[in-house]
Amino acid sequence: MNFFMIQTWGFSMSYLVPSWSISTEFAAYILFPALLSITYFCSARRAILTGILCLLIIITLSLIPEELINFGKDGKPMNIWKEDTFGPFLRCLSEFILGILTFRMYKIDNIMSLINRNLVATSIPIILCILVLINGTDFIIIGLFPILILILSGKPKMLQNLFSMPPVYFLGVVSYSLYICHLMTYWIKPDLLKAIQEYHIPHSHVITLISQIVLSVAVSTLCYNFIEKPGRRILRKVLE
Repeated sequence: MNFFMIQTWGFSMSYLVPSWSISTEFAAYILFPALLSITYFCSARRAILTGILCLLIIITLSLIPEELINFGKDGKPMNIWKEDTFGPFLRCLSEFILGILTFRMYKIDNIMSLINRNLVATSIPIILCILVLINGTDFIIIGLFPILILILSGKPKMLQNLFSMPPVYFLGVVSYSLYICHLMTYWIKPDLLKAIQEYHIPHSHVITLISQIVLSVAVSTLCYNFIEKPGRRILRKVLE
């Protein structure tokens, strides 16, 4: 199941924990041609109804009590990852469809002219930063993210300049490897904290956190250069 990336289709657990989402994304890629017919190559009315349906699915998933269905939430409304349930698949598919609809909105001049207004381009990122600090606002954040993406693809330059800075751009380049590898450093965090505390070093928790972040970025950089990039080259040669 894991080898063919189908484990999160309600079948099995993931050997590499973060790969639960890779499995659902794989399903979305397979369904992509069919999804275009209900999102892109269709009437505006059908596209709007599809978007509303996806938002309702996301809201419903976030509101389902953990004692009713064990999605793996652990107190976080959209922390839906348990591979042997239907939650992760619906979560990913709904968000994937919203992504397609976002591209369709990008093609509409009236929408982009509204997005490009300074008030919108400034307020949405600030609202998102505030919502991240408030528990239970996951589905609101998901609903606003398409607007953030449109802002980043529009004319206002402040956010574009921020995300094009070399350190930020670099993190974007290695982000896939970082996502796959971050738990590898998470498991050593308790031992690292214990070792630092034994030497009575002040601010041990902060030092441990910074050390874990640096180690995660280092490991992901190695994986990107020695696994991800060579893997892409091999796949291209096979598919050519």
